[in-house]
Amino acid sequence: ERHADLVQAQLDDADVKQALLLLEPCARNTAPAIALAALCSGQSTLLVMPSDHVISDVDAFHAAIQSALPLVDDGWLVTFGIEPEGPETGYGYIKTRIDPEAASASVERFVEKPKLETAERYLQEGGYYWNAGMFVLKASVWLKAQKVFRPDIASASEAAWAVRKVDAAFIRPDKQLFEKIPSESIDYAVMEKCPGSEFSIKMVPLDAGWSDLGAWDAVWNVLRKDQNGNA
Repeated sequence: ERHADLVQAQLDDADVKQALLLLEPCARNTAPAIALAALCSGQSTLLVMPSDHVISDVDAFHAAIQSALPLVDDGWLVTFGIEPEGPETGYGYIKTRIDPEAASASVERFVEKPKLETAERYLQEGGYYWNAGMFVLKASVWLKAQKVFRPDIASASEAAWAVRKVDAAFIRPDKQLFEKIPSESIDYAVMEKCPGSEFSIKMVPLDAGWSDLGAWDAVWNVLRKDQNGNA
C-alpha cells in the first residue's frame, strides 16, 4: 500500500490507462497476493511475474506468453523456465520431462537452490531449467488449486477480499483480516505440490535476456559499460 503513489506515477509515465491497483495492506508473500488478484479477475487469465526482473527481448517474451495461452485454455498451470547458462546456485530449478515435438515440457518437480555439485549434476543430466517465478494461469484454476493445497490461505484471502474498499483506481482489502493470512510463496503453497496431482504444470522455455538482478554482478551484466568496463 505504501508504494501506491510510486506505482501510479510509473503507470502514468508508461501511459497506461484505466489500471486498477490492488493494494496489499502489508506483506504476505506471493500466494495471498495472487489469490487476491484471482478473486479480482474472475475468469481472466493472469500473467504473474515479479516486478524487479529484467527482460531485454520483449518480443521473445511475448512469443513465450502466446505459446502458453493455449495450454492455459486447456486448464494447465504454466511456468516459464530459463535455459541455464551455468551451474548457478542462486536460483531454484525446474525438473522437466521434455517432449521434443512440443513447445512445452511437463514439470516433474521444483527443486530448491542447490549446492554447486548438485547444480553441475543438473546441467549434466539435462531437463533442468532456472525457475524465474513467472506463471500464466486461469484465475479460476489457481483458486481451485489453492483451496486444495492451502485452504487456510484461500479462506483468509476470501475474507479480506469480501470487505474490500474501492476508491478511484485503488482496491484495498480489509487490513485486519489481511494481516491474519499466512505468509507463503506461490511455490511452497501450491506449485511444488502440483506435479502428479489434478493440477499439473507445463513449462514453456524462455530465452528473452532474463535476469533477476539478484546481485550487483547481475546489475553490472545488464548495464552499458565504458571502455574500462565501468557501468
